[in-house]
Amino acid sequence: MKPKDFLRIIISILQEKVWSGKDVNDKVKWLSQGLNRVVKRYSAFLINGSRFHTKSHERLRRTQFCEIVVNSSIISYASARDSNPVEVNVEYYELFIDIIDLDWQFRSELIRAIFADVNTACRIKKEKFGFTMVNFSRLIHVGQQLIDESYVFSFQVKQVFYSKDPIDKGWYVVLRNTLRDLFDMGNGSRDDINERSETFPFPEQNLNENIPSTSTQFQWVCQDVDEDIFRIMM
Repeated sequence: MKPKDFLRIIISILQEKVWSGKDVNDKVKWLSQGLNRVVKRYSAFLINGSRFHTKSHERLRRTQFCEIVVNSSIISYASARDSNPVEVNVEYYELFIDIIDLDWQFRSELIRAIFADVNTACRIKKEKFGFTMVNFSRLIHVGQQLIDESYVFSFQVKQVFYSKDPIDKGWYVVLRNTLRDLFDMGNGSRDDINERSETFPFPEQNLNENIPSTSTQFQWVCQDVDEDIFRIMM
């Protein structure tokens, strides 16, 4: 089935759902209108607090902004006969090569990337200091098979940097960065903050106790006024 035919089928299903009179959210209504024929492409964009460039855009630049990582949840099988698969998180290390801005009445950015093969041990490893190393000599999700997914959503990507290993040819060390203006404020909850910031009630004081009885130079308490006349509001 061609992608265009698949898209038409999906849109027709959504339209039937909207025309049925059932209560559907706004996003389903927008999707049922179809995709805008005008598609925009970018060579650079800013998202999740990080700046990204396509690999071709920074070909002659010193800076590196095309390295990304995507954390994805997959079903893992121990063998072909495994009847109890488990769900695991896998990090895919990629190089950003293109971004497409789709208009469904709301913006949806798709990123096309080059995926390093993280499924085989000879293309990803841990070095002695604990850093992850990847090798881009073999790629996956190149679009040759129907199950290949060459695109990811922009909100899924995180920025990393690949430092070329001077000893192992073809290997790169994955370096993770901290976003600018990002501070570690601890893990305390709002209730803990309020509890720590609360002030204790000020204890009741008797000024006569703070002044020695032998002091005749200063008189701090008025003796000829009933104590019920004035009330101190704390």
